[in-house]
Amino acid sequence: MIRQTKVVATVAAGGTGATADSDVIRGEILSLAMDVTGASMDINLDTIGELKAQAILNYTGNTDTVFYPRSSAEDNAGSARVYLSTDTAEVPVPFAVFGRVRLTLASAAAAETVTMTITYRE
Repeated sequence: MIRQTKVVATVAAGGTGATADSDVIRGEILSLAMDVTGASMDINLDTIGELKAQAILNYTGNTDTVFYPRSSAEDNAGSARVYLSTDTAEVPVPFAVFGRVRLTLASAAAAETVTMTITYRE
């Protein structure tokens, strides 16, 4: 089943950053639709509450856009999988998340807001 959740982070008066946590996500992240109100800022989306944190998105800017974040598939030795032995293109796979994600804004100004709509397959 495909689901969506929204995370909204707004910088408080006098601040330069903000954080907001999502509801629990159990599945593969398919897309991130981002709506930015404000000037260029650092926007990060990371997992929290998992055994190993994952950085899903690290973006600097203020463009409303949609991202399709992927990670590289790995073999049982931890090496990135490629399509062919003579190829360097890694095989992309969706980020698997079991927990929450945290939206973090930095280098921002008061009242700047980012709304992140996360689409995931449960």
